[in-house]
Amino acid sequence: MKISSHCGSKVRQFKTGQQVLVRDYRGGGKWIAGQIIQQTGPISYKVGTGNGSIWRRHTDQVRATQIATEPEPEVMVTSSAPTPPVSLAPSTIPVPTTITAPPATLEVVTPPANSVPTETRRYPKSENIRASVKLDL
Repeated sequence: MKISSHCGSKVRQFKTGQQVLVRDYRGGGKWIAGQIIQQTGPISYKVGTGNGSIWRRHTDQVRATQIATEPEPEVMVTSSAPTPPVSLAPSTIPVPTTITAPPATLEVVTPPANSVPTETRRYPKSENIRASVKLDL
């Protein structure tokens, strides 16, 4: 495979551990932050995302970035003393007792009585169709 520049395009190569943006095809945002884990071929990579998934992506689906992903906070237990119980008593935050909503208005749209629904066709109706010829054997 020819990896040299073709028609002025840039050769994109990434190093293991490099921070990148990866194309996300699940919906929502198009690009999410990730980190190159391994090069799996001349132009494909395994990329670890922030949520723990590992995706295999083509070079065209990976973009270099300078954005550093935030490290997950480490949880350390320093003592074996029991933790104080959490109170489940009602809080002192005032809660509204009544909720008022604006009156709902619905507008019903009715077509005029003398209108005829028009059918919109995706393809024009073909009028030059001939019946198939049957063979008498």
